[in-house]
Formats: sequence, C-alpha cells, structure tokens
Amino acid sequence: MLATMLTRRTAAHENSAVRSLVAGSAGFDRAVRARAGAYKPGNGAGVHNGPFGGASWGAIHQAQASIYQQLHAQAATLAYVDIIR
Repeated sequence: MLATMLTRRTAAHENSAVRSLVAGSAGFDRAVRARAGAYKPGNGAGVHNGPFGGASWGAIHQAQASIYQQLHAQAATLAYVDIIR
C-alpha cells in the first residue's frame, strides 16, 4: 500500500512540476545551458547552435536528463512528506 501511495504521489508532484519545464522558456534554457557546460563537448553528434550556445547535442541531452533526475528526486521527497503527513 505504501509503495502504491509513493508511486502515485511522486507522479502527481512530477506532473505539476514538469509544466514549468518547457523548452523555450528562459529559465529552462538557462538551466540546460549552465549544465551542458559541465559535460564534455563532442559528447554527441554535432553542435547545437540554438539557445544553448554551441553545446553538443550529447551535452544538451545529458543536461536535460540531469534536470529530470533532480525533478524526480524532489517529487519523491514531496511524496514521502505527503505520506508521512
């Protein structure tokens, strides 16, 4: 029962948080650009010359995955708080 509650509450928090993670929004693009710089250039095929400032596609993908992992961890933490409450 607790596992089901945790899964459902995590999904609910993710759904509400992911609405603000929209490609093209200034905050999201800034976060991706900042994280993409931490990954090796050339970590993917080609370079993206759009809003991410010449980062490689692989670095951009890793940056987006990093942001999602952080979002998932925060959603899980909020789910635990909901269950404890």
